[in-house]
Amino acid sequence: MQTKAFALRRSMSMIHIREATIEDIPVILHHRVGMVTSMGWSDEQIAATREATLKFLQEPWNPNISCYLAIEDSKVIGSCAVSFGIAFPTYNNPSGRYAYLFNMFVEPRRRGRGVARLLLTHITQVCREKGIDKMTLHDTKMSRGLYERDGFVKSENYFIKIITD
Repeated sequence: MQTKAFALRRSMSMIHIREATIEDIPVILHHRVGMVTSMGWSDEQIAATREATLKFLQEPWNPNISCYLAIEDSKVIGSCAVSFGIAFPTYNNPSGRYAYLFNMFVEPRRRGRGVARLLLTHITQVCREKGIDKMTLHDTKMSRGLYERDGFVKSENYFIKIITD
């Protein structure tokens, strides 16, 4: 699926968004580890997440998950991922289609320049093109303002159960 290109001009350099490919696994993994590290996870949690993510990324690419990269001067400076799903329709999600945004990460030296907003704008456009009515995510203290400014509303009605052997 072709999506419209989004770009942001800053200081004579152009930031553009593209969908990740299998060749981008190292940077996706780097950004995943960077995100959980910045959230204050323990070394054990980071190592387990790195190992599980690498295993996941080495399996056949899941068509319901897309990763997007923010590129500036041929360097990946940010990324995010989105999982697409479907459930029974509701009054506030008449199509039943939804997207779950995760792993929003911008390299520390590139933060505050609109990179995350550009990624979010791109994901929103992809959702529109797919007929998706609802996008959800888990925020961090650092990202909360970005999502609130974009129209996300905090929900308190979710329960989570971790199922293990």
